[in-house]
Parts: sequence; structure tokens; C-alpha cells
Amino acid sequence: MTPEAAAPDWRRLDAFGWNEAADAFNRCYENYVIPIRATGAELAARCRAEGVEPSLSHILRDPLGPVALALVARRAGRARLAAFAVAPRARGKGLARPVLARLLAESDARGDATLELEVFEHNVPAVRLYAGQGFMRVDRLFGFVFAPDTAGRAAPALVERPVGELAHRLSRDPVAAALPWQLQPETLAALPVPWTVLAAADASFALVDLSRTDVAAVRFIYTVPAQRRRGHARALLAAIGRRAGRRPVVAPELVPEALAASALALGGRPLEHAQMRMSRTRPQRG
Repeated sequence: MTPEAAAPDWRRLDAFGWNEAADAFNRCYENYVIPIRATGAELAARCRAEGVEPSLSHILRDPLGPVALALVARRAGRARLAAFAVAPRARGKGLARPVLARLLAESDARGDATLELEVFEHNVPAVRLYAGQGFMRVDRLFGFVFAPDTAGRAAPALVERPVGELAHRLSRDPVAAALPWQLQPETLAALPVPWTVLAAADASFALVDLSRTDVAAVRFIYTVPAQRRRGHARALLAAIGRRAGRRPVVAPELVPEALAASALALGGRPLEHAQMRMSRTRPQRG
């Protein structure tokens, strides 16, 4: 038996240091349908914010190194497959299906009511794999690039506010129930620097990362209900555009389909690929 044909060894994520885990993460996501990489610190911060439980997450290895990775998050009886990737040398060899089957069995044994995930729609093999294991589409998630009107009316003064304040406001709004895991209040409250909240006149709030040199990232724009349809979000976006300078203002593929019209109204241009949000309900035992 060649080393690549050996049965992989399952190890819990908490058996590794974050730098070693990030190396496995990067190697498993190499040549993925979109570029994905993380440092040890970035992976640790992401896992903390998204509620990933290292004791439920796994890195699979064979004698040549990592072959697969699965990160599992849990909240209030629900679970999410936060990452699932197979290394290039192990792809197309029938590994993903039995690994996913074991993850589903573990989820059912824990009593998770649902297990959800996101997958890029153009990753057809992955979509078919999940659909074959009982996952159903519940939403589409879009990304946008904005060209804010920085030459228009005067931009409002921006004030930096705690991320927790935005999370608290959002937790009281019914819209939160329809947001993907990465935009839910619990996730936002745990996001580390460089993510910050910029607010305009206590009416509109934007969760941004302005530390990057290539883009100005905007994860979420929120206007309080009583101030909606008054142009606050557009003005806030213009102010962010001024701070971004020559960098494009980009929202990642996390905007639910129900909110896509609002992003288009703000002048957003959809990114090339959308994600599919899928969920599987735990089978009922007769």
C-alpha cells in the first residue's frame, strides 16, 4: 500500500497548534475554486468568532501530511460545517463522501437539530455531494463591489463604535434570524481587530476592515429601522469610499438573497460567484 492509499488518521483540531492547523488548512484549500488562505492567528480568530469547537473539528492525515480538514461550529443546538476541504492529492479518490458521512453521524449523535454550510454554486461536485447527503438549499449569498458616490453630497462624519454595539442592535432586530452564521450577532460580537464599526449619526452602521491594501472590506451595513429609506446607508457608503481612496469597496459573498436588492440599490455590482447556503435537518428516529 502506498502512503497516499493508507487510511487517514483522524485528529482533533485541539491536538494542533494554530500555526500547524493553518498549514493544514492552507494545504487542503490549495487550488480551491476561490483562493483561501489563513495564518495561524487569522484561523484562531475566525474559529473563535464563528463558534468553531476544536474538540469536534478534525484534521485528517496520512504519512505524507494532511489530506482533509473539517471545522465544526455549534450554537444553541445548531451546528455548521464551517470549513470542509480535501487536499489536491486526495481529491477525486472517494475520500470526501465517507468523511462527510462520519461528520453527519457525529452531528446526529450529538443531537444537533440542523447542520448548515455554505458552498460556492460553481463548485458543482461539492454541491452534488451535499445534496446527496440530505442538504437542501435555504438561501443564496451574494457579494458586491461598490463604487460609492464620493463626489456627491457631503459625507457624514464617521465615529468608530464598539463592534458589540452593532451586535446588540442587530440582536433585537427580526432580520437577524435570516442572516447567515457569519453575520449573526454572536459572530459579529466576537470579531477581532482590524474589524471595526463606523457609524454615522446613530442611524447607520458599517462593519469594515480598512487595514487591507487591496480592498476596503465591508461585511455588513445596518440602518436602524426608524431611519431606513432616508439615504443614510448611501451616505455612509460614500464616507467609507472616501476613506478607501483608490481601493474598491467590497462586500464578501454573505449578502442574503432577500437583501440583495438593497445592495443593488446602493450601486453594488454583484461579484462573479454566489454561495449557496444549505442545511440538513437531523433525521427523526421512528
